Amino acid sequence: MNAVNPYLLYEDVASALVFLSRAFGFGFGFGFTETLRHDDPSGSISHAEMRRGNGTIMLGDPGPSYRSPKHVRATTVQIHVQVDDVDAAYARARAAGAVITSELEDHADGERRFSVTDPEVHVWTSATHFVTFQCRNGTQNERTGRSFAEQKAPMCRAAAQSSLPCPAPPCPALPCR
Repeated sequence: MNAVNPYLLYEDVASALVFLSRAFGFGFGFGFTETLRHDDPSGSISHAEMRRGNGTIMLGDPGPSYRSPKHVRATTVQIHVQVDDVDAAYARARAAGAVITSELEDHADGERRFSVTDPEVHVWTSATHFVTFQCRNGTQNERTGRSFAEQKAPMCRAAAQSSLPCPAPPCPALPCR
């Protein structure tokens, strides 16, 4: 089996497990299940894994030399979680006291999403796809009523002005490579 699994480093793995459970419903019977845990001789958690569907996240404590995003004051990774109901996920994260860094809103790429930071300032984004790209036939965003050609226009203009490929199927009125 081939898979890519994020391995997030935390100074306090136990607190991260509790936060992920409260803010996102990970583990403890809410969709993500804690599947593995290793304690070091002092009783601290040195490694843990949580699984949801086919996805696994790993958490570890690399020791005292590690500096989390909180300490280096930089985003080092973003974790993107697809959910069935992003509005419910947003309400849950807010109720758990998660720091909202990007409010819940519809985006031109067909996702409704928001972002938060965890206590060690890892960025977590939760999203729901609300429509598929079919801009050639005029499919519209069911929330805003805007066509995908309208929504994709900024991305297509940027692609047309560079050597980058168009980020989605070609727009009917805009050139994409």
